[in-house]
Amino acid sequence: RGSRTARTRGALREIGGAVLEGAVSTMIPVAILGLASSYVFQVFHQMLVSIIVLGAFNGLIVLPVLLSLVGSAPLASATKRCDEEGRVVRPPTTDTEAALAAQALPTPPVIVVA
Repeated sequence: RGSRTARTRGALREIGGAVLEGAVSTMIPVAILGLASSYVFQVFHQMLVSIIVLGAFNGLIVLPVLLSLVGSAPLASATKRCDEEGRVVRPPTTDTEAALAAQALPTPPVIVVA
C-alpha cells in the first residue's frame, strides 16, 4: 500500500536485513580462498567477492532506488475495497442491492464422515 517510496521502504525494512545477512554469511567462507597461495584460488576469490558485493549493492541500493522512481502504481486492492479473495467490491447502487447485501447468506451444512 501507499506510494512507490513507501512500498520501497517497507520492502527494504522487511527483507533488507536478510539480503545483507546473506551477503555477509557468503563472504565469510569465500574469505578463506583469499588466503590460498594458488593463483587459481586467488582469482576465484576475487571473482566471488566482486559478485557478492555487486549483488548486495544491486539489491540494497540500485533496485530500490529504481523502483521508487519508476515502480508500478498501487494495486487496485490498495486503493479499492476488496473481499477476502482479492476481488474488487463495489458499493451497492440501489436500495434493493443494499438490502440484498445486508442479508446474511445461509451457511452450508457441515457433513461429518465417521
